[in-house]
Amino acid sequence: MLLKKHIFKVKLVMLSLFFLFICTVKIEAYRDNEIDNLKPHYNQIEGLEYNYESMIEVDSDNNEKVLKLYKYMSLIPNNVINEFAENGGKIVLTQDSLQERFISKYALAGVYFDKTIYLSDEENWSEQSLIHEMGHFISDLYNDTSDNVFLDIYANEKNYLKLNSDKDINYYIKNSDEYFAQCFEEFIINPDRLLKNNFRTYKYIRFCINRV
Repeated sequence: MLLKKHIFKVKLVMLSLFFLFICTVKIEAYRDNEIDNLKPHYNQIEGLEYNYESMIEVDSDNNEKVLKLYKYMSLIPNNVINEFAENGGKIVLTQDSLQERFISKYALAGVYFDKTIYLSDEENWSEQSLIHEMGHFISDLYNDTSDNVFLDIYANEKNYLKLNSDKDINYYIKNSDEYFAQCFEEFIINPDRLLKNNFRTYKYIRFCINRV
């Protein structure tokens, strides 16, 4: 009887791991399609690595992540990238745990700190966090998240934000800083969805990008 229970538990664990693997693969495939379906209309990836290689530090042998990092960079408006570079900004893809380095209770895929965007090679899809963290750079540059106009937008529209199912929406609406950064990412990757659900936020993010 005990043996049967043990076998059943093993099968249950294996089945759970299988479904977890399938879900992960589906999310990866979805995100690959998401980036492939977006046309880099602000700048071209071919010239990006050459133009900005001094700004990027790679402590990783994961070539696929590095390539995707440059793909996502190609979606960010040139004026934002140029402003980031002119302010001495750096992008670091690291094998170190950001959760340990920045003493966080959350598993961190990316962090913006002291003019540097850190992206963890340990976390799934950290390269997408580049856009989110670039949003933190913009809000830090102009102190947007303390602006009364934006605070009013945040209070009235945060609960209408729609994100992909693999994202913890409560994290991104917990304060105006995270809301701004995530809406900047949405503006770049899912502009139609942001425009539909968060109209005032969409217009404010567009204003911020054009102002840079």
